Amino acid sequence: SQATLIRFAGDTLYGGGAYDGGNSELAYATLAPRAPFNNEAVRGAARLRVDEWGIAFDVAANARRLVTAGSGNLIELWQLPPSPLLAARAAPLPAPTLTFDGTRIVAVDGNDVRIVDAVTGADVSPPLHHPEPVRFAEISPDGRALATIAGRTVRIIDPDNWQLRGTAILLPQTPLRLAFAEAAPLLVVTTTDYEGDALHEQIYRVDLARGALRGPPVQVNSLNDLEIDPQGRYAIVATWDSVTHG
Repeated sequence: SQATLIRFAGDTLYGGGAYDGGNSELAYATLAPRAPFNNEAVRGAARLRVDEWGIAFDVAANARRLVTAGSGNLIELWQLPPSPLLAARAAPLPAPTLTFDGTRIVAVDGNDVRIVDAVTGADVSPPLHHPEPVRFAEISPDGRALATIAGRTVRIIDPDNWQLRGTAILLPQTPLRLAFAEAAPLLVVTTTDYEGDALHEQIYRVDLARGALRGPPVQVNSLNDLEIDPQGRYAIVATWDSVTHG
């Protein structure tokens, strides 16, 4: 494949490649120590010899061991590395643009939200319990606010003390879509309602610094798309009329 992006992270090389037909893949290789599958050999830096691979192998997943048998009458045991994937759950309502500061990940489990260390998986925050299942939980792009949505309620939590900032914001309906401003303390959420047969959406602005609504909502026809400029000054919306389908 053609490598389109390469990055080093310590002893690991990450590369993104584009294949024929538009397929792509992100792969990585640990540069040291050299061993099959980036595994470290038990009791020294043993390596499979040329033409010895292919007779038999087996894996003990719980013990993280790989055993191989080659054509040179050798049986070798390998220590498998821990999985780089964290066992974390995301909320069902995703942000259109995710941000990652390299240190913290938001994990959602039912009514609870936890902030965990991206490297160790250890809790950074206390369990943040909500009275209803959490539909959205993300840290703002500047890292200064944790926004959660459970039911119809939007909460802004201060990541310095894990306390509610301002007051809980109760909306008339469960939010349907949302977006952070990338360079301003602003979260935009929308809710829906009907006027007769016409479906409308209301756009609410949430001030992340105060934990409060910023001005009254704006009503538009049902949205196909919503984009917020980085400073949170403008929104570009694509709408459709649910009655005329225009």
